[in-house]
Amino acid sequence: MKKVMVDGHPGLYRDLESGAIVNDNLYEYESYMKSYQNRKDKFDKINQIENDLSTLKSEMSEIKNLLLELHERTSPN
Repeated sequence: MKKVMVDGHPGLYRDLESGAIVNDNLYEYESYMKSYQNRKDKFDKINQIENDLSTLKSEMSEIKNLLLELHERTSPN
């Protein structure tokens, strides 16, 4: 792979075969990957909280229905 430095951007190179811009700075790459993982972890945590909340809503509705049914059976009419 033949590459040429991009003017004004240290650590960036253009691959002459594909025309792609390549970042050759390992620190920036590791920093990006850490940032990406943090965003992914937050997204996963939010999804888990949403799933837990949905489950709680469903269980509360079921409890409410059971209590109403129990009340109807035990109340004298």
